[in-house]
Amino acid sequence: MNIKSYLTSSIIFALLASPTSPRILSQAPISSAASPTLEATLKFIGDLMVAESPITFTTTARGGNQDSPRIKPDSISYSGFRQNGCVLLYELESYGTHSIDFSKSSSLAIRIDTYAAELNRLEARDHDSTTWSTSPEIYMVNGFTLTNGMRSEEGFALSDREKAGRLVKAINHAIELCGGAKDTPF
Repeated sequence: MNIKSYLTSSIIFALLASPTSPRILSQAPISSAASPTLEATLKFIGDLMVAESPITFTTTARGGNQDSPRIKPDSISYSGFRQNGCVLLYELESYGTHSIDFSKSSSLAIRIDTYAAELNRLEARDHDSTTWSTSPEIYMVNGFTLTNGMRSEEGFALSDREKAGRLVKAINHAIELCGGAKDTPF
């Protein structure tokens, strides 16, 4: 060993051994044993949505071709969550069985918005001047899957923004575990 190699090795060793020196080595990856399994993740999603059900609220529509506001009580209820591999099946009251295939989902597509904003976006797309609001505020976690080139959008309604954020993390984790669509901006 030449003197240059020896000095370089000594300096690196001294830096690594010093408790006050910055770490120049990257952290070891978190072991997959510390990360929730797919079963645990999908159970969390199902349990969260069942605990939120029924979500009751009032929608108010103003404008459009109506002179007075249209007020309607509404509710959303989830049940019957079950897993089949990377597919999560569930019942949406009045709308039947729905499913999300996390192996065909993309975490780039997951977003949190208010239910009123979703309704207003649909109205704008249809060139309608109706403005929607909800009371209390309802948060939507929306995403889509692509199957054979066909886009399918699914969403979950929650009454609490913090829970919506936790749901997004769980959905992204399920997508990662299932090898979902690779996130690419192009």
